[in-house]
This record gives sequence, C-alpha cells and structure tokens, in this order.
Amino acid sequence: MKEIIWIYGSSASGKETFLNQLQDNSNTSFLKKLNLKNKNIQILEQSINLIGQFDNDPKQKLRLNFKNYISNLIKQDNKIESILIKGQDYDLENKTPQKIKDIFPNFTHRIIFLHCDFEILYKRVKNKSWWTKDLENQGIQYFKNWLIKEQLPELIKLNKIHKFEILTIDSSTKEYNIINFPKELIK
Repeated sequence: MKEIIWIYGSSASGKETFLNQLQDNSNTSFLKKLNLKNKNIQILEQSINLIGQFDNDPKQKLRLNFKNYISNLIKQDNKIESILIKGQDYDLENKTPQKIKDIFPNFTHRIIFLHCDFEILYKRVKNKSWWTKDLENQGIQYFKNWLIKEQLPELIKLNKIHKFEILTIDSSTKEYNIINFPKELIK
C-alpha cells in the first residue's frame, strides 16, 4: 500500500536532514524501525523548495498544489511506495494533510514528528537565514511557546480526529531514536 508521510517539527529540528537520511536508504536498521525498509521512497521536492520564510511569502500558496505534485510524482513512477513531505505550519493552517488524505483515501497517511531538546534547537535556529536580533531578544521561550500553542495542537487534532498515526523521533542527535510524543508540552 502506498503511503504519504508528513515530517513535522520546529524550525531547526532537522527535517530536511532527516528526509535526506530516509531517501538515502543506507541505514537499513533505522528504515526497518520506521517500516520503510526495502520501500521505494520519494521526497516531494516541492515541499522542500517551496518553504515560506515570512508571512505572505508567495511560495506558500504554491504549497496548496501538493495534490497535483503528488499525482504527477505517482504518474512518473507508479512504483513509489512512500512519499515524504516536509510539513510547514502553513500546511496545518490550510488543512493540507487532511485534504491530501481525502484526495488519496487508499493511501496510508502518517506523521513523523521530530522533537529536539530546546537548548539544542535554540543553538541551531540561530543559523537560519531569517534569524533576527528581535527573535534572539525573545529567547528560547518564544520557540517553546510557538511549538506548544501552534504546532502541537494541530498535530494532535490530525491524530485524534483524522486518524493520522504520529511517530516521534528525537532529532537532537543523528541517532534518531523513537521516543514518546512530548505530552509534557501539551497544556
């Protein structure tokens, strides 16, 4: 059965690095843990190339075409078994995962949530091109609040209401251990 896997996590949690690790297909024990061993895996490139860096970034609206990009990807190679998508908050706001699930009902739909220690996350995020002095002044609590108030509640809705399985991976290290969903962050 074909599947669509959304990769979510805070900015600087290592989503793109993680996607590349999966597509590389060389770490077979890790792929086995994720039920991806010996599968034809393809990253939806548009999910990486169309990353909005600010509010109203024109690239964001192009993400609304994911159904077409997925359809084209499958037409190009019908042997694809797992399509990996780098998720953004814009996708959650626009209910894109639910819409994609409705369009491709015979696929399995799941989420891999990359969770990273906040101290490590804060060090990584400072290297982002959009990082500003204003954000630095807001400190680590700003990112923690965003994750708790914005992203996690939407992911929980996808799990409870729309039946997306969520697998949580610790992306603080390259070991990518499977961990429990960070319920302590949910108020």
